Amino acid sequence: MQTEIGKPDQRLRTMTAMFAAPVLAGPAEIDVTVLRSGRSSSNCSATLRSEGKTAGLSAVAFFGAPRPALEFVDLTMPDVPLPETCVSVRDSSLQLGNFWHQVDERRALGHERDEQYIPTTSECAFWYRFDEPPMLTDGTLDPLAVLTLCDTMPMAIYERMGPSDSEWEVVSIDLTVHLLAEAHSEWILGVNRARYAGDGYVSVENELWDPECGLVAYATEAQVVQFSSPPVTTV
Repeated sequence: MQTEIGKPDQRLRTMTAMFAAPVLAGPAEIDVTVLRSGRSSSNCSATLRSEGKTAGLSAVAFFGAPRPALEFVDLTMPDVPLPETCVSVRDSSLQLGNFWHQVDERRALGHERDEQYIPTTSECAFWYRFDEPPMLTDGTLDPLAVLTLCDTMPMAIYERMGPSDSEWEVVSIDLTVHLLAEAHSEWILGVNRARYAGDGYVSVENELWDPECGLVAYATEAQVVQFSSPPVTTV
């Protein structure tokens, strides 16, 4: 979408993706439509799907140039241990997907999956760092890398549910990301919460913080919960 618009002064501000069907490894097709191309902002849509398929991931995005505006942040980055003092997910016994072979995750707030505790909140926080951080020539982290780190929310559900014999997984319905500011640090802190669960669906959110620059992104996602063993209700 960014390439199709071709306006470097207009950076990605917000994107919403709907996960209509899986996009498999291998050849893929991307259809891009410029909905509007303006002097200070543009709108675009795109669909990514496996070759020969009719559905996949469909997204709409808004690109905007800087403009005079109000400036404030009504959130505070939590006081958490530095990433150097936190344990990496790679040191655990968990089976890691390919994503975690490219991104190091270190828990800064919350409980481990095999830890026994009584759940009281869904809030948890993790430090993230790419093994090869895609830094741009101006010293900022590629905003598409920041967008990728936003899609790391299921851990808040585990934190809220606590230890359980039930086996379940979540499947994403949609993902909305607001890119708020440029990131300059290699380590990014994600603060994750699950606001609501009911009828088989969960609403989760993620704040991404650069310890030098402050809040750089906010994301929210709706997910479907799928059980492979009987569910346990937590009030």
